[in-house]
Amino acid sequence: MSDLLGTLSAGGLLTLLIAGGFGFAFALVADQGRQRAALIGGLCALAVGAILSASPVFRANMAGSLSALLLLCLFASPVLFYAYILRRIRRRNAPQDTRPAGLRLIERDDALFAETLTKLRAENAQQPSYSRDSFSIAWREQDGTVLASVRCEMLMGLAEIRALFVEPTARGRGLGRDVLNAALDEAKSRGATRAALHTFDWQVPEFYRHLGWHETGQTAYPAGPIRHHFERPL
Repeated sequence: MSDLLGTLSAGGLLTLLIAGGFGFAFALVADQGRQRAALIGGLCALAVGAILSASPVFRANMAGSLSALLLLCLFASPVLFYAYILRRIRRRNAPQDTRPAGLRLIERDDALFAETLTKLRAENAQQPSYSRDSFSIAWREQDGTVLASVRCEMLMGLAEIRALFVEPTARGRGLGRDVLNAALDEAKSRGATRAALHTFDWQVPEFYRHLGWHETGQTAYPAGPIRHHFERPL
C-alpha cells in the first residue's frame, strides 16, 4: 500500500488529472450529465489530493508542476491575448444578422408547405362563396398506357387548367386538343363559366391561341423565359 501511495505521490499533478478523469468518465457512464460529471471529477481530484497531501514528494511535485504551469501561462498569455483581440475584430466586422430570432430557413419544405396549404384551404372553406373541386381527363390506350392527360381545378366557377401533357411519341395526333376540350366540357357541366391557364414560351403557347384562347398577360422571368396567361369563356 505504501508503495502505491509513493507511486501516486511521485505523479503529482498527473495523478490528480487521472483521478479527475476517472471520476468524470464514471459519472458520464452513470448518465449524470456533463455538468454534474465535471463536478464529480473535480471532487475526486480534491479527495486524492487531500489523501496524498501528507507526502513530501507529492507536495514537491505539485509545487514544481504549478510553477511550470505558471511559466507556461506567462509565455502563452500574449498569444491568447492576440487571439482574443483577433476574434473580437472578426466578430465586429462580420455581417450582422438583423432578422428576428425566430426566423428559420427551411430548405426541404414540402411537408411544411403541405401543412400550410391544408390550413389555408380550411380557412378558405369557411367563406360562403368558396368552392373547390378537381378532376383529370386522360387518354388511355387499351393496354393501360396513358398517352395524354390534363388536370382541372374548379375554383369558385373558374376552371383552372393544370399539367397538360402528351407523351412525346404520341404528339401530332391531336390528343392534347382532345383531352383539353373534354376537360373544358366537363368543367362547364359542373358550372364553370370561364377557364384559365398559364404556360411557358417553350410549351407552344400558339397551341392555345389556335384553339381560341385569349392571352391576358405575360410574366417575364429574370432568367429570360416568359409565362403566358390565357383565358376563355365556357
